[in-house]
Amino acid sequence: MFSDVRSKKFHKVFYLICFIFFYTVFVSCTPVDAAHFVEVHKKNLNMPRSNTEEAQVQFMEGKQIVRFAAKKMDNGTFRLLSTGKLNWIGIGQEYWRYQDYPIRNNYPDFIVSQYRDTETGRFIYGINCLLYGEECYRSILVGLNDKRDVMNTYIDSDNFPKNDADEVFLFTKNGNLYMEVAPRSLSKVAPGYKLYWSDENKWFGYEYVNNVKE
Repeated sequence: MFSDVRSKKFHKVFYLICFIFFYTVFVSCTPVDAAHFVEVHKKNLNMPRSNTEEAQVQFMEGKQIVRFAAKKMDNGTFRLLSTGKLNWIGIGQEYWRYQDYPIRNNYPDFIVSQYRDTETGRFIYGINCLLYGEECYRSILVGLNDKRDVMNTYIDSDNFPKNDADEVFLFTKNGNLYMEVAPRSLSKVAPGYKLYWSDENKWFGYEYVNNVKE
């Protein structure tokens, strides 16, 4: 009888060890999103039609001001900057600059969204570049570096494969960041990418998703 009791205890311990082992392996191999993103603010930034005008939108990161400003330049190109200064053309510190592009009679507008990682408090900005007020031809994800003096360009849709008919758009869903890359004609199925923050690389990574609308 003593032998039976020892045998039962042994089996209980054995099963417990097996359970702990398989649970640990399962949890360590299961992907976990370290970040949870929410959209804090979304603002429209319309490109001025005159080179004597400026347009800007402002966001706050704690006590630090972050502005995105747009202007038509004298040489016929447009410029988009991020800065902490009010009068940004020619003076003040730039955080980030969007390349100067020819306007070619199509004035771009921008939707700038401020996202916050609720786990770390980190702020990032999604910029969707529009033509004709609705056709999104480029999306960019930027954010201040650890020193908070320069903005990194984490994601640029121009670096991703896409067809001429494709449009792109950054958005959040269920705490995740996505970039849709698909023709506008696709209403229910839209391929794209899930964007995630890598603590190891201190940068954004991405993975292809067959349908970002699911």
